[in-house]
Amino acid sequence: MPMRMASTMQMLPPENPMGTAKISGLVLKTGLSLMISLLINSLYNFVDSVFVARISEKALTALSLAAPVQIIMEIVPKQVLLLFDASEEMLAIGVAALRIMAVSYLLSNVCLTFSSAFQGLGMGVQSMLLTLSRQVIMPVLLITDVSWFGE
Repeated sequence: MPMRMASTMQMLPPENPMGTAKISGLVLKTGLSLMISLLINSLYNFVDSVFVARISEKALTALSLAAPVQIIMEIVPKQVLLLFDASEEMLAIGVAALRIMAVSYLLSNVCLTFSSAFQGLGMGVQSMLLTLSRQVIMPVLLITDVSWFGE
């Protein structure tokens, strides 16, 4: 970043536009893209809930409980699978699968952290693009890629 020179020849950091720019300009520059980013995330969760609710009320309840149960399964996968009387073969497959899922959640959390950081720095467009890639583009690419293996 370029530095401003003070009259006494000391280096001053550049001004933060979040503290000096007009509010109306900031709302248009950052607020609109942030709203689109949040809308994408909300629509993703809403559509997921609508499709699950079509199955049954119990399925929607299961979706609500999925996150805490998934966290427990990632921490102690073998013990959770043993609750369901898993065979040795199922343990080998299930523990490996749950470990892979845990890594994917770590990557998702990195995306969420960067998205929040972008929002905090007034970089709403970058935050929106990251959310769009994580919630729309990557799943479509992965679904397309996985579907090729099924044929």
